[in-house]
Amino acid sequence: MFTQRLQLSLTADITLSSVVDNATTYVAEISARPEGGAVVYFDTYPAFDYFTPPPESDYRIYFYVLDENGILESVLFRADPESADWPTSPDLAFLENGSFLISWTESEGDDSWDRVPSSFHGRIFDADGAAAGDSFTFALPAVVQASLAENPFATRMSLLNWDGENLAVLWRLESGAFAIQAYDLNGAEIGDTVEFEGSEILSYAPLAQGGMIVAVRAPDDTRQVLLLDAQWQASVIDLAVNPGSFVPELVALQDGGFAVSWADEDVIYLQLYGADGTARSDLIEVDPGVEAELRNHDLVELETGEIVVISEYYYEDENWGIDRTYWGSVVSGDEPEAGVAVQITEPYSSGFTSDADGLDGGSLAFLLVERESYEDHYGSNYQYAAFYMSLFETQAYYHGTDEADSFTGTEDDEFVYAFAGADWLDGGLGNDTLLGGDGADTLIGEGGDDVLSAGDGADILIGGDGNDTFGGGDSEADLHDVVYGGGGDDSADGGYGNDLLRGDDGNDTLNGSYGADTVIGGSGNDLLTAQAWGDVLFGGDGDDFVNGGFGRDRLNGGAGADTFFVDGRDLDGHAGDWVQDYSAADGDLLQFGLQGTLPSQFQVNFVETPGAGVAGVEEAFVIYRPTGHILWALVDGAAQEEINIYLNGEQVYDLLA
Repeated sequence: MFTQRLQLSLTADITLSSVVDNATTYVAEISARPEGGAVVYFDTYPAFDYFTPPPESDYRIYFYVLDENGILESVLFRADPESADWPTSPDLAFLENGSFLISWTESEGDDSWDRVPSSFHGRIFDADGAAAGDSFTFALPAVVQASLAENPFATRMSLLNWDGENLAVLWRLESGAFAIQAYDLNGAEIGDTVEFEGSEILSYAPLAQGGMIVAVRAPDDTRQVLLLDAQWQASVIDLAVNPGSFVPELVALQDGGFAVSWADEDVIYLQLYGADGTARSDLIEVDPGVEAELRNHDLVELETGEIVVISEYYYEDENWGIDRTYWGSVVSGDEPEAGVAVQITEPYSSGFTSDADGLDGGSLAFLLVERESYEDHYGSNYQYAAFYMSLFETQAYYHGTDEADSFTGTEDDEFVYAFAGADWLDGGLGNDTLLGGDGADTLIGEGGDDVLSAGDGADILIGGDGNDTFGGGDSEADLHDVVYGGGGDDSADGGYGNDLLRGDDGNDTLNGSYGADTVIGGSGNDLLTAQAWGDVLFGGDGDDFVNGGFGRDRLNGGAGADTFFVDGRDLDGHAGDWVQDYSAADGDLLQFGLQGTLPSQFQVNFVETPGAGVAGVEEAFVIYRPTGHILWALVDGAAQEEINIYLNGEQVYDLLA
């Protein structure tokens, strides 16, 4: 049985800038503008060594303005004035008519090592990014002044929302508690400070219709979620499952409600609530299924109402270092369910930070900032920060089960995940993507340019017409797949197992990969590769490129001028390929991939092998002299007037000349 769900689909990769030479960043965030587009804002700090701290003038706050397509609408703007004293920790709130406020923290002290946070500032910019006036300083409530005196590094501000007249600021205090203060747009206090004592704030999100939700650590060390109304009166939300020691993540929804999530080992739990704090969904499980350590996750609501769960994973790379990747899962539907997780970044080993927000039309903007520090040969410390952004849209797909599912498609482009079980998937017309998962599956593409991936199991994949792409099993549990390419220029990788790959009509690219495979090109100019073990390759009609890879392979080029290739870089794994139908008269070539070789480094020995070919005609064994390896055994090779080899990508030589 299939249900329709949503997944992320990449639409664009954008490089914003390397920002400032020899500088890096702590904070970098993206916020969608209510009128469309977004603002990317961040701090930078310069390179320095431990003996020469940088001057405070080298600390800066910058921002970009992006249009509704995520494209730069402006040059790089600096938010803080030249007089700013070590500005850090930027934040942003949108006002009216597309304008916005950026805030930051400044520090004081005798030199760079002794500086401590001391004051908080802001500046308003119009929709185009131009400053609408000078910067101002926020007045500090008494409770904030006391917190600064006790522990200035634990005292932080966050901009909440603007109600058309006033701005709300959340103050995190050194005790772990928090306070809220209203301000005008010149930084002057309005009304009394609302204090929340006895609970340590963990996360928060301003609500669409005023107020906010706050996750706190209660005095008994449990986690609570508080709902604060527009007058900042708090009530405790009754969570379906207490997240225990995990930190809840929060996101405000456009309809005034909110979502709460937390992670327990590899699974993320999510629940939706209305504006009054009552649950409006069951507990939703989001299990990305990534074989790595789940470190963090975040929630983003798209303009179209779906929630994207972004998960960050750590895993050890081949050099025992730590790599990180991000994955995204879309939660959607009247009875919300999570779609399959999609990897949204390549692995990164350097330090980096990220943020995401929803843009116009339901797209997702994911900001990734790669930051690095390194020391040159003279002991100087250099740093950089590179800003990248990826845009995604949601794509509908059919979500199967772990049972034996059956699916018949239409003329539309369909995306199908079948998971485990012996599945039957027929995409019909259209450019379809059929993913069988584990089990003995049958996947049929029919018309269109299809993608068929079988997973582990004894699978049958039939492409039909169109330029199709096939994938076999990806683990040693896969024993045997059969691929029929049909018409079109197809591409197939058998993966693990002893596979049968047929390209049929068209110029096909077939790779048997692991296992003892049979690879048949059919008609057309095909590229055939077998890789490991002893394989059988038939080129068929056309001018084919045949590469047996490792192992002792049996090759037949068929009609046409065929090329039989040996890479040459690791001959210990190459046991010598037997070529059944080499014919210089038909234009066949041998090709050796190792660069810098000479024809004098090859010799040809003639020895008859009983049963190999015509009785009384010797086989030709082509040997690479520097290592003594037999590269090719040409059946009935002694009957050839020429044995031609192509070297260094430049010239053909006759080894019998």
